[in-house]
Amino acid sequence: MYTSFDLFDEALPHDSKLIDKQYLAKRNYLRSKMQKHNF
Repeated sequence: MYTSFDLFDEALPHDSKLIDKQYLAKRNYLRSKMQKHNF
């Protein structure tokens, strides 16, 4: 069941072209830290 907090659109993938480079860098940084700690 989805909530108003969930967002499943074209901006969801980590390599989305819809995200500004600044935010994409932050997203990738967070992803790398989460992967490093087996999240």
